[in-house]
Amino acid sequence: MERKYMICTVVYKPYKTINITETFNIHCDKMSVILDKNACDKSPYCMMVSLCPTEAISVKESEYPVFNAQTCEDCRQCVSACPHQALSLA
Repeated sequence: MERKYMICTVVYKPYKTINITETFNIHCDKMSVILDKNACDKSPYCMMVSLCPTEAISVKESEYPVFNAQTCEDCRQCVSACPHQALSLA
């Protein structure tokens, strides 16, 4: 994921500044979904599976959900909707 930022002033050595008017790209790594196994109920009917728009979450019976970082788009719907608050981003 790339984001563009406009930097107006950069501090250069004590008491000196340089004004910059260029726009540049900063590469940002994807966030990772973190599962709190103590909070997760390991339900085979986990609503996060059907909620994920990219199908990045899968779950098998009596197992914890598995997250596919390659297909995850960091939409955070799973984090905000988990009824057990077992998901977070890092």
